[in-house]
Amino acid sequence: QYPESLLHFHKALEIYEIQFSSNHVYVSGSYIHLAWTSIFAGDFMGAKEYCEKALEIIKMIASKDQTLEATVYFLFGIINGRTDERHRSLLCFQKALDIEAV
Repeated sequence: QYPESLLHFHKALEIYEIQFSSNHVYVSGSYIHLAWTSIFAGDFMGAKEYCEKALEIIKMIASKDQTLEATVYFLFGIINGRTDERHRSLLCFQKALDIEAV
């Protein structure tokens, strides 16, 4: 069912990019959903790419959403943990916590 979920999230992404803009919070949220689904499907490189895109958008948004940014770093932590980069994983989890603490 993960491939079907990815198709739906990609469709939502397309709609949001048309309806809003490519650097809208909904677009970054779609990338986060794609990252989560890719993690569950075992596609860690794909998940990492989606996280990078989401983070790029979040950093462009004037009213930067700290929860979204922390979520992306949390996902990076999961990805790094699953790809045997445990030290990097811990750094990402710490960054997520630091962002949320502000």
